[in-house]
Amino acid sequence: MELAKFAAILLVMSHWFACIWALVGMHGQEIGAPTWIDDISNKAHGPVSTSWSTYGAAMHFAIMTITSIGYGDITPQNMGEYVACALIQLFGGGVWAYVIGSACGL
Repeated sequence: MELAKFAAILLVMSHWFACIWALVGMHGQEIGAPTWIDDISNKAHGPVSTSWSTYGAAMHFAIMTITSIGYGDITPQNMGEYVACALIQLFGGGVWAYVIGSACGL
């Protein structure tokens, strides 16, 4: 039962971080700044043109950041994204440390 709790925590935090990351990218597009969405659309990944494709890419980023895998394929492109990324890394590291520490205590 405890493992299900940790999985739920990771899923919820990944969702929140993905939503924040997607909103920051979409806001950047609205103000005409270069964004992570534009960057991955220009790469071989293909266009990120729907809400679901944006959320999927943002969820990928969130999971890679929380688990500290960090492929580096999605990167911040403006100062707002750098700030959001730093905060997601900070809180994501804390979530990951909590989950791993608690799982080791089972």
